[in-house]
Formats: sequence, C-alpha cells, structure tokens
Amino acid sequence: MATSEDLVNQALSFLGDDPIVALSDDTERARLANRLFQPTLDAVLRAHPWNVAIDRATLTETTAPVYSWKHKFTLPTGWLRVLSLNEQEHYGDGGDVFKLESGFLLTDSSTANIRYIKRIAAPDMDSLLFDATAYRLASAMAYPISGSTSLSQEMWGLYQARLQEARTVDGQEGSPDRTDITTLTDIR
Repeated sequence: MATSEDLVNQALSFLGDDPIVALSDDTERARLANRLFQPTLDAVLRAHPWNVAIDRATLTETTAPVYSWKHKFTLPTGWLRVLSLNEQEHYGDGGDVFKLESGFLLTDSSTANIRYIKRIAAPDMDSLLFDATAYRLASAMAYPISGSTSLSQEMWGLYQARLQEARTVDGQEGSPDRTDITTLTDIR
C-alpha cells in the first residue's frame, strides 16, 4: 500500500534526487515536499472526476443566505469539487442551480444531495493516478531542487501525458453515463 512518502519519493526519483524518510523530516527536501504535497494532490483531484475520489453526501442546511438564494448548506469536510446536486448535472435542462461560496452550497432547492470529489490519500489511488500525481509534484519541486526551469517543464509535459492516460482509463470503468433523450437528439 503506497504512502504519501512513497508518492513524494517517486517524484524525487523522477528528478534524480534522493528519497526522504518522512514528510516531517528536518531536511530541505522534506520541508519542500510537505509544503507542496497537499496543494498538488488537491489540484490533480480537482482536474477530473476520478472514480476513486467520488463520494455522495446529503448536506445539512444552515442559516439562510442574506439574499438571492433560499437555502444554504454546509459542504462536507474534505470536499474539493461538487459534481452534481440532486442527481442533476445539466442545469439548462431544469436541473437544480447552485453556487459555492465560502464552503457553503447555495441553492433554491430545499434538499441538497451532492456527488462530489473528496480529498483522498495516496493509498486510495490507482497506479495511474499515483504516477500522474508524482509527475505533477516533480514539476512543482523541480525548480526549487535543481534550479532548472527546463526540468520543471519536462516534468509538466510528462504529467500531462500521464494525466491523459489516467483519465482515459478512469473514464472507461463502469457503465456509460445515461444519455437523456432531448428534442435535439430526437431530431437526429
């Protein structure tokens, strides 16, 4: 089972650098990795609706917003991106409209059942997502470690390639999403 340190060490190996023992080490590399790790992981998770990071929650209503919206709901701890509200992802087709503000979901709907991207740890990742994340982290760490912008750009390019591969495989898992029949598809 992979750890956060394994992910950091994968990134460091891509840079040709020595591994760390723990993110809490009192070394320059460990402090850099500790500072960049969570923001980098969150950015990768927000970039795609990864199957391993999708969760569902029924939100709890809090004090109503001051204006514009009828209801205000608290988002779950560790949320990174809301994918849908009340199982409706197509807002132009009568789906529930919502906005996210300061850790709250605002809507006119009286219920809030969401599908969302949650923060996950390295052990929860599949191998392709792990690899893509390691390349993004290597890109972020490259300049501070080596002083080389070209190495950072090279790692970014490898991240983009691994990200595409990971997205493709991730999107092929499970049954295809249901396609709603609309007037436009009826015309075809």
